[in-house]
Amino acid sequence: MRTVGQMAALAGISVRALHHYEKLGLLPAASRSDSGYRLYAPKDLARLQEILSLRDLGFTLAEIRAWFQDEGHDPHEAMRLQLRRVSERIAGLESLRDALQQVLRRIPPHGSASPEQVVRVVERMKAMKDMERYFTPAQLASVKARGESVGAEGVRVVEREWPELIAKVRAAMASGLPPESAEVLALARRWQELVALFSGGDPDIVRGVERYYQEHPGMAAEMGIDQDLYQYIRSAWSSEQ
Repeated sequence: MRTVGQMAALAGISVRALHHYEKLGLLPAASRSDSGYRLYAPKDLARLQEILSLRDLGFTLAEIRAWFQDEGHDPHEAMRLQLRRVSERIAGLESLRDALQQVLRRIPPHGSASPEQVVRVVERMKAMKDMERYFTPAQLASVKARGESVGAEGVRVVEREWPELIAKVRAAMASGLPPESAEVLALARRWQELVALFSGGDPDIVRGVERYYQEHPGMAAEMGIDQDLYQYIRSAWSSEQ
């Protein structure tokens, strides 16, 4: 038999945590010595190790209690649930990594960033995190896979081309060229090609992008896209349909 202090030390947790697990019913109530001290049997240590292992896997304390209390509890389904959660966390970290890489490419490689640049980086990070509200995990995975197929250098080429293409569209609009003119139609087709490069032609992804920029006008403005320019290029698309 072990005292509460010995039990906690062996498990690597605090005495308070041990009492908490017992209070929640995760651990059976300890027996008592003649002097009133809590005493734990080897089976109690084994149970505690199970609790800690499940907690490390990401199970909540309520889920761990259900694990022990429900005789019909399916351990395979519980593990599958945790696997999905872990996969979602990995996807979230990969999304954060990709966002950081994109942001870093926009900071000068030498010298320190100005306060304004730091603010823009933070804002961009928040906006990129918001992407999860506009696309399903499957859509984000699809876009990521297409980006990987293009390759890092291909992505950089596209990122360089976008500002040039937007500037050409703006120049055409400023010069009064009608959207259905051959020059504007060529620009519109290239615009669609660049979008399709990452959307795969999925109209839901395209609509998600449109919604995103409508609700984040600052991000659109940073790219040089305003409502007038977007309507202009949309008119060019419509004229070919």
